[in-house]
Amino acid sequence: MLIKRPDKGAHWYKKDGTAFYTVEKADGSGLRSVTIRDAFKESAYRSVTNVLSILDKPGLDAWKQEQCIVSALTLPKDPAEDLHKFAERVIEDAGVQAKVAAEAGTRIHESAQDWLVHGRIAEVDDLLLAPFRAWVNSNVDLDSGLVMPPESVVLNHQSAYAGRVDMPLRMRDGSICHADVKTQDVKRDAKGNPKPEFYDDWYLQLAAYSRGTFADGSYASPMPWRLMSIVIDRQQPGCYVREWTDPVNPLASSEPAFQAFVAAARVWTYLKRGTPGLDAQAAKKAA
Repeated sequence: MLIKRPDKGAHWYKKDGTAFYTVEKADGSGLRSVTIRDAFKESAYRSVTNVLSILDKPGLDAWKQEQCIVSALTLPKDPAEDLHKFAERVIEDAGVQAKVAAEAGTRIHESAQDWLVHGRIAEVDDLLLAPFRAWVNSNVDLDSGLVMPPESVVLNHQSAYAGRVDMPLRMRDGSICHADVKTQDVKRDAKGNPKPEFYDDWYLQLAAYSRGTFADGSYASPMPWRLMSIVIDRQQPGCYVREWTDPVNPLASSEPAFQAFVAAARVWTYLKRGTPGLDAQAAKKAA
């Protein structure tokens, strides 16, 4: 299956780059997640990950299936329990494992950013992040500072999307780079060599960021951003980098990936019956 419905709770941004994730409930009892109807009313921009959520992700799906299989093989089954009830517990247990992995990934991700900005790192991640620090020290010009702070918002007003850039870096050779950090339980091959997974939709995500302008107006598109994905092993020290672009001519080499993102955005617009931030007629219907 090529296309699937995106998850609920998609992220949105106002046109000035402000996050637009929640709104007040009608009865005043608290906050709720923004819906696409709210986004049309606000003329908010969809996030890059919102757009890419329409694409099937076989790697992620395979990982989820693996978690379910592991849970099914390790959970004790009550003899009096029917298969449907056991299946429910398997899915629940797999969800717990996925949550644990996500929390570990978030912690490592934040530690990496904290080290880049403040030079400090959580003790629990000191050993795990040693290879990442070594790569940064060898390749990144930290003396000149980051191009922009981590998680800076970029906006593309023409295509009505926005997103947060993990690490806008200045490299030692003077080039600039959008680097996106991912975490994995990196598998090994038969010889014990690491086999990190790199997925094509990561390239599309970075290409979309590289065609945006930072919310404060700096580094207006198009800039020759090099695009890199960095995988940090969650289980043992390991840092693996894939540069998607040609470092000599990154803008031209990333154009096919950006056009693929634009195509996904058009499909998104078709499925949603309009684009918040662009489609005035759909906004009127939502009002």
